[in-house]
Amino acid sequence: MARSRTTLIHETDGIEVFDFACAARRGECGGDEAIGADQIVLPYHGHFTWRSGTREHVGSPVDGLWCRRGHGYRVAHPVCGGDRCTVVARRADSSRRGEDGRDLAAFTVDAALHLAHRRLRHTLASAHDTLAKDEAVAAFATRLPCSPSHTLPPATRAVTAARELLHATVCEPLDLAAIAAAAGASPHHLARSFHAAVGMPMHRYRLALRVRAALEAVLAGQHDLTALALQLGFCDHAHLTRVFKRHFGSPPSALRGRP
Repeated sequence: MARSRTTLIHETDGIEVFDFACAARRGECGGDEAIGADQIVLPYHGHFTWRSGTREHVGSPVDGLWCRRGHGYRVAHPVCGGDRCTVVARRADSSRRGEDGRDLAAFTVDAALHLAHRRLRHTLASAHDTLAKDEAVAAFATRLPCSPSHTLPPATRAVTAARELLHATVCEPLDLAAIAAAAGASPHHLARSFHAAVGMPMHRYRLALRVRAALEAVLAGQHDLTALALQLGFCDHAHLTRVFKRHFGSPPSALRGRP
């Protein structure tokens, strides 16, 4: 059974913000659970699958989840490392579903939203003024989807397998043929279906994973950017800095220790 901890970190005006930490090992699967409020799940570390009935979606630093109140689900961990997430729960009436009737959906977390998410966590951890925290949560909530009507479709088995491989080997220089072989699909079909299901090609998805891992290291105070760049599969310090600035609008040195 996966070991997890949920901690309320702020509450204001019908919105609750939780920190969720799971120390699951590879292959572990949680039991059936039900959601008590409409919520957005924003992972910032790890990779997991969220299953309900025949639907399955991926949660990762690139993939957020929208979940409707009362919805049942089960979480599985196909790769090592567990996960860490911020959960934003809305206690307002949630009797309406999205336009397509879905209760569970995934959406792409772009770099701007990911950085705003990490800034929110920093504010909630460091600010002493409750009003400042309330305003930060209210502002962040306006960035989040209110329904799953404009989200991504469930991925095919091959796309899910490709994502798992990209997460497990994020620092390795795999080519399309190797990923397709591991996913059990032709390279052409996988490239097309991955882009359709995820909203971006595989090389951009892997780059997003790498640069977000770099952000976590920088926020933790990492100073040796050359070592970090090589560890994460970038060519060198300059390559990491260039990609980092393009994604987050600032070089790593400007965000070190705080977003």
